[in-house]
Amino acid sequence: MTEIWGVLAAVLSSGIGGTAVGATRYVMGMTDAVTLAALRFGVGALFLVPLVPLRGEAWPQRRDWPAVVGLGLLFFGLFPILFNAALAFTVRHAARSRWRRCRCSRSWSARRSALRR
Repeated sequence: MTEIWGVLAAVLSSGIGGTAVGATRYVMGMTDAVTLAALRFGVGALFLVPLVPLRGEAWPQRRDWPAVVGLGLLFFGLFPILFNAALAFTVRHAARSRWRRCRCSRSWSARRSALRR
């Protein structure tokens, strides 16, 4: 039974992740990578940080704080900015290549219809 829960968690996680990528691609035309990363993780932090004391678990020891802060900056700071920037550049490239394909296919179909006349 635990395998089923693991598979369901993986499916749900993939669905949420795919939705987040799709939404990010949609929004990238309206904002920059840094702003989007700040909004995504800032709103998430506003919802999750108040729940930390409710769990009753201990905070990391003081000597571990630099490592925790460093990992947090990498995963919640640098990664989303680079991820959003990558989507911004690939979206532009993909749109440009689709436009070229459409332009070529239209001209090809126009040539083909002209030949049929």
